[in-house]
Amino acid sequence: MSRSLAKLFIAALALRLGLAIATQFKPLFPAYYYLDATITDEMALSIVDSWKAGRPAELPQSLSQRSYATLVAAVYDLVGYRPLAVKALNALLGAAAVTVMALALAPPFGEAAALASGWACALWPSQIFFTSQNFKDSLVLLLCWLVLAAALRKRARLLASLAALAALPALAALRLYELAAAAAAWLAGFCLSLRGRRRALALATTLIAAAVLARPAGRLVARNVLIAGDPACAGLRLWTPQGLAEARRIRQNHDVSFASSRGHRIGTQLFYGARFSSWGGVAAFLAKSSFYVLFMPLPGLYPTAGKPARLAACAENVVLLALALAALLDLRRRRLDGPAVALLLFFSALTLASALFEFDLGGAARHKIIYLPALFPFAFSWLLWRRRPRAGRLKVFEVLECGGPGGAGNQVAALCNGLDPERFEVGLVYATRPGSSPQDYRAKASGARLAWHVPEMVRPISPLADARAFWRLCRLFGRERPDVVHAHSSKAGALARWAAYLTGVPRVFYTPHGYGFLQRDRGPLARAFYKAAEKACSWIGTIVAVSPSEAELARKLSWGRPVKTVCDPYLGPWPDQPGPAAHDGVLVGACGRLTAARNPEAFVTLAQRLTDSRNGVRCVWIGGGELEPDIRQRIADLNLSGRLELTGWLGEEEALRRLSSLDILVHYSRWDGLPNAVLEAMAHGLPVVVSDVPGARDAVLPGETGLIAKSEVELLECALELVDDATLRRRLGEAARRRAQDLFQLKPALARMEALYSDA
Repeated sequence: MSRSLAKLFIAALALRLGLAIATQFKPLFPAYYYLDATITDEMALSIVDSWKAGRPAELPQSLSQRSYATLVAAVYDLVGYRPLAVKALNALLGAAAVTVMALALAPPFGEAAALASGWACALWPSQIFFTSQNFKDSLVLLLCWLVLAAALRKRARLLASLAALAALPALAALRLYELAAAAAAWLAGFCLSLRGRRRALALATTLIAAAVLARPAGRLVARNVLIAGDPACAGLRLWTPQGLAEARRIRQNHDVSFASSRGHRIGTQLFYGARFSSWGGVAAFLAKSSFYVLFMPLPGLYPTAGKPARLAACAENVVLLALALAALLDLRRRRLDGPAVALLLFFSALTLASALFEFDLGGAARHKIIYLPALFPFAFSWLLWRRRPRAGRLKVFEVLECGGPGGAGNQVAALCNGLDPERFEVGLVYATRPGSSPQDYRAKASGARLAWHVPEMVRPISPLADARAFWRLCRLFGRERPDVVHAHSSKAGALARWAAYLTGVPRVFYTPHGYGFLQRDRGPLARAFYKAAEKACSWIGTIVAVSPSEAELARKLSWGRPVKTVCDPYLGPWPDQPGPAAHDGVLVGACGRLTAARNPEAFVTLAQRLTDSRNGVRCVWIGGGELEPDIRQRIADLNLSGRLELTGWLGEEEALRRLSSLDILVHYSRWDGLPNAVLEAMAHGLPVVVSDVPGARDAVLPGETGLIAKSEVELLECALELVDDATLRRRLGEAARRRAQDLFQLKPALARMEALYSDA
């Protein structure tokens, strides 16, 4: 783990030091973001001047301000007035705090969750900013995690405890709230690490000490909350609901006046003028205020006024809220031990203190970087948690959104029907293409013992339908607890992978069947969005590509995750060795859905040119689809009705019979996975002309089993070459059949998938 910690420290330091340098030469944020730094600088310079003049320094009344100003003054006295030196020191301390956090979390939560928590802090924008400026947050953060390490680490307990004992006095001089919370967490972790009577004795001693120290601690808190010397604070009783409300009002008024004296206006105060008439009212206020100090601003719940900083904060808080929800889910399944209780106590104490005595969003954003990371190990423990696969027969769910006629639907049905029922219990989770019957597709994949139709899982992007489909998948996976989820095609690939990940499915696979960002009928922005979506999901599970070209694309997206290749097999019956064509002339055909991906317009143009230039040539498109009316109209407009036949949808047996009667198959698609029509043609001993796209180029060896065309001009040249040379057609067709028998058989493909599912 030492190498991972070194990378974490270097990255955290580089980010903080880089921002420190950038903000030193060009402030990137409004002036009020640097107000505390400015005040600290002024106090530190005053202290340095006092030291040089040999007179007592005029120190601020606040203990924390006095302590930090003295530290900054010591740096300036040593190196001169160089604010960047203090910022660099803060960056160093901030990076050290992130690293100590990961190191402390590793024993109780595991290395993966600890490192993920460390990286979350290292990359947290607010924490990068606050720990790179002249604030005390870096030092406080480091001191808190040094104390918490004593509660979290069972090994090196003595060393961690010595570090905690050294950190507590320094923490007392900087932050009273953090001191109390860290000390309580340390004591809780220590007491719960004991057993039997020793634990009871330690808990009793701790409770007695807490009762004895409660009153002086309350006085310290009162001094920290109230403004010394303010007549309005005289006789204020903080231990009553009314006194708490009055203390808040006094502090908020003081902050407004102070900001005005500096030329600023506070526009983000929290619950100004709140009144409490009872302790029940205080509890209700704490619930609401805790949410605000932790997660505000959020989109739609707090006005952003179009300000970039608030918009960025909204985006950041959405992520933090998601992590907090993940932490809650982890707490539902976790047995609370000493480390977990210590972290929760630290988080809860500081959250409640902030909820009561935090007066504006700016201060809340600064202070939550100290205590909110205590939730991160719980969140990442849940996010990284995977169930163990059951022993014996595995439950496998095949998920797709394009059930019905077509390559992906046929391949998934073959998987459902072909997996060994003694080893796998297969479930089918599916939606169907428009116009396809769910009952028909369920019957086609009858090998799946279980089946769930999810009609919301539509192919186009639809936020509401996608959210409903995702929720249904999460509930289904959580209830049925599959051992393997294999998602097929882009939409199901995104929804099912995330649902499987969030419900702890042990093994997750994804087969693109042709990546969506290859779709040339979409604009560049849409294609960029699809590529980004694939990148965002590709770290989940294993990608199983259907061709070497698709695997090459997958490796560029997969964040280093494994990529396997299992080529789609030929699914039909293997015919006898084909004989001579039973028709006169040359029959050139295409087979597939009439859709933009298959580029039927190019085939119509080819049919016109072929039949114009050669006698005895006829053309046929086997299949139907959404573009059928447009293509029929185009055929009529070009007067090709007697030369180009459009069959419409046919049954599988009839479609294969028509395909086997061809002399040449043309498959000039715009994008593809591994086209079934090409495999079918090769199995029937037909020469094939394909476009130069991923998948199609993998099926054909140019000049040996078929031809590859890179343009419509080359498409015509390849087709004419085959039309004119029967010997070439026969030679390529025989080689294509041998290649299909060698590489695209169903049983070997099923065996490879079974090995992947079994993790063999």
